[in-house]
Amino acid sequence: MTMKPTHALLGLLFFVPFLVPACSGGSPGTTSDTDAGTETETEGETTGSETTDNSTSSPSSTTASDTTEGPQTTETTTADPTTSTTEDETTSSTGTGVEDDTIYDIQEGVISEGSDVDVQGVYVTAIANAGFYIQEPEGGQYSGVWVYAGDMNPALETLTIGDEVDVMGTTAEFEGLTEIDIMAGTVTPTGNTGSTDPELVAMTELVENATAEPWEGVLIRIEGMNLDVVDEPGFNEFDVSDGESTLRVDEQMFNLYDPDWADDFPNFNTGAAFTAIQGPLNYTFEFYKIAPRDENDVEGYVPGPEPALGVNEMVAGDLIVTEVMYDAGGCGDADCEWIEIYNNTGEEIDLKGLIIRDQEDDPMKEGSLQVKTIIPADGYAWLGRGSSDTWGYENPPDNFYGSDPGWNNATQGDLVILRNDNEIIDQTGKWMGMGNADDGMAWQLSNGTLDADANDDPGNWCLATVEFDMNGDMGSPGVANPEVCP
Repeated sequence: MTMKPTHALLGLLFFVPFLVPACSGGSPGTTSDTDAGTETETEGETTGSETTDNSTSSPSSTTASDTTEGPQTTETTTADPTTSTTEDETTSSTGTGVEDDTIYDIQEGVISEGSDVDVQGVYVTAIANAGFYIQEPEGGQYSGVWVYAGDMNPALETLTIGDEVDVMGTTAEFEGLTEIDIMAGTVTPTGNTGSTDPELVAMTELVENATAEPWEGVLIRIEGMNLDVVDEPGFNEFDVSDGESTLRVDEQMFNLYDPDWADDFPNFNTGAAFTAIQGPLNYTFEFYKIAPRDENDVEGYVPGPEPALGVNEMVAGDLIVTEVMYDAGGCGDADCEWIEIYNNTGEEIDLKGLIIRDQEDDPMKEGSLQVKTIIPADGYAWLGRGSSDTWGYENPPDNFYGSDPGWNNATQGDLVILRNDNEIIDQTGKWMGMGNADDGMAWQLSNGTLDADANDDPGNWCLATVEFDMNGDMGSPGVANPEVCP
C-alpha cells in the first residue's frame, strides 16, 4: 500500500475557493504520477443534474434531474423557466467541458491511487474536524468516501450536511482508508441541497474487512432489538453487539464519553444498549467503525448498570500507586510521564473524579480523570500526563489526567498523592532524582509489597529494567510489576 505525503506538510499548500463561478475549471493544485490515460473516464457518463450553476434563479420553477437517482437522495433545484440547459455526454455539472469522475470508480480501484480527480454532483453526509464525507446520489456500495481537508480548513466552516458539492483533489490511501485529499484541491458548493438516507446494513456484513470495505465512507445504519455495549477498548470508542456480530463505534464526530452528555446518556458503560446507530463507516487502526455524527444518530438508549464503587466512596488503601514514570527518556516529560494504579477493593471501580497531586498537595496544580475509567477487581490502570494529542508512546494509556502535576525528577525528588473529594486514598514514598542515571526508567513498587502502607517506603521501590516501548523506555504499565525488585 502506497502511503501519501504527510498531512501536516500538505497543509502548507492548501487553497480552497468557495462558490466558484460555473465557468471556472482546471486541474487541482497537485500533480499526479499516474499516466493521464488512466484518468480518462468512459464516454457517455452523465452527471446527476441537468441544471448548470449559472442558471438564473426563480422561486417558482424546478428542473428535474437528467439521471435517475436512487431512493437515498432527494435534490432540490430552482431555475428560470425561460432557460433550457442540456448537458452533452462530456459536460460536467459546472460546465467545464470535462467529464467528472465518480466515487464508485475511486473506491473500486478503477481510478488508481495518486490520481487527480474531479468528482461532481455529490452530497456531503458528515463533517468532522479534518474533513468530510461525500456520497453519490444513487447510494449503495462504494458510493461514499472520506475527503481529507486538513485542520482549520475554511471549507469545514461553510459546508453543511446535505450540500451538493464538486470536489477536485488527489486520491490516496491513508493507513488503509481510501480518501480524496483536497489540501491542494478545491471543494465548490453548487448551491443545491439534498437529503441522503442511511443504508440499512446487516452487522454480519461489517465483521470481516472484505465484506465491510464496499461500505467504507458510506452513510450506513445498523439496527437490533438491542445493540449491547460489550467492550470499551479506550480512545472514547466502544463495541456493540447484536448477539451475533460486533462492531466498533467511532468518536470521530460524536463522543459519548464527553461529560456534557452524561445527563442524556446516564451510566454509559458496558451493559448499556441502543436500538439503532447510524453514521459513515470509517476505517482506522485496522478496524471498520461506524461514526455517529451527533446524538440523533444513536437511538433507543438503555442505561448501563451503576459502577460497583465510585471514587468518592473509596477510603484510604482502596487504591495503590504501583509505578511512576517521573523522568521519561525517549520523549519529553510533558508527553510521557505516567503513573500506574492498582485496584485493591476486590470489586469493579470507576476512577472518574480521581484527583492526582504531587508532594505540594496543591489544588491549583492537580490533575483529575474527567471521564469514566473502569478498573476490574485486582486490575491495573495506566494513567498518562497530557492528552492523546501529545502522547509520546506507541501504545495509549487507559486515560489521561491532564497537564498537571509534572513530577519533579531533580535530586530533591517528589511523590504521588491520590485523592477524592473527602480524603487521601494513597500516597507513595518519595523518590530522589538521579540525574541521567534514571532517564527512561519507571520507578516500580515490588509486587511482593503490594500494600498501601508498603508503598510509603522507598526501600520497596526500584527502577525498571525491561523495555515496554519502542523508544527504549523501561517499565510495565498496566500489568503487574516483578515480584521483587532486582
